[in-house]
Amino acid sequence: MELIDFSKNKDSISKQMDIESILLYGNPDNILDAEITICIPTYKRPNLLRDAIESAVNQNTNIGYQIIVVDNDSDFNNTEVAEIVQSFNDSKIIYYKNKENLQLFGNLNRCAVLARTKYFAFLHDDDLLLEDYLEHVATIITKVKKKIKCLLISCTDNIYLSSLDKESKNIKFYIKKVYARVKSIKKLVKIPFSANIFYELGTPTCGILFERNAFIESGGFNADYFPSADGAFFLYFSRNYNTYKYKKILSIYRFMVNESERPETKEKIRLLREFFIQSIKEINVLYRVIISIFQADINSVIMKRFYNRDCRKSLLYKITFRVYDIYLGTINKM
Repeated sequence: MELIDFSKNKDSISKQMDIESILLYGNPDNILDAEITICIPTYKRPNLLRDAIESAVNQNTNIGYQIIVVDNDSDFNNTEVAEIVQSFNDSKIIYYKNKENLQLFGNLNRCAVLARTKYFAFLHDDDLLLEDYLEHVATIITKVKKKIKCLLISCTDNIYLSSLDKESKNIKFYIKKVYARVKSIKKLVKIPFSANIFYELGTPTCGILFERNAFIESGGFNADYFPSADGAFFLYFSRNYNTYKYKKILSIYRFMVNESERPETKEKIRLLREFFIQSIKEINVLYRVIISIFQADINSVIMKRFYNRDCRKSLLYKITFRVYDIYLGTINKM
């Protein structure tokens, strides 16, 4: 595999435009004052999907928004998802079914095509949005005088929430955990491309918000890098478009037994992440020097991410990481 040129991206959206998405519920023209579309790609997980839709419907906000459910199951005899969508009886919800399975990343790209608002957000069918998600992101994109093309959102996971439930009787434990999370919030920060060396920024994509035109222009997710096409795309996008992160927990990433949790898939993702780092290394001399110095540390971080192994970082790496963290805070002072 050739090293990636992160200044370019393949147009993966156009090549599947001949495959039709059939409108089965709702009126996409009824956008009124909608500013944001919550896009929910789904495939054969109706029970989880119901929870995801409910979290999108129950947003505590006065802004206009739409919800698009894009079903990648091309079996039109299966009406289970349609019945779930209809049960909400909500005019904000639009439901499409693809005539052919577009695969995971093709369906994500199709969500962007079907959205009609200036901004759209991804919500996978096994994830959830907190009720103040839209209120926060809408405030950011309307009041922050910066051309935000991508907004990453902090999320917690169902494992963390379960641990709180089990220990909830211990009030000191609860306060300590919540305080630790609140303390880590540093508002809104711009993410330079160089941050990808030290942070795994591209995943999970739950709640990630894009300016639609920028996403379409970018070419979308390239399935050639499956199962880490989202990681490759984010590297390209953060180099070419204004990318920010809002360090407030607004979504829940639910760990389920799915493709990304299979051992063979994890290994493929790990190898691709190492390949991405090698591609970054070839961009310029500075990146080459930094990555060469910290190659062992970076590999250790990757191994911890995928195999939960002890992450042994050198003192120099820890110091450099801390200095870089301060640097990010400095360039983001408003």
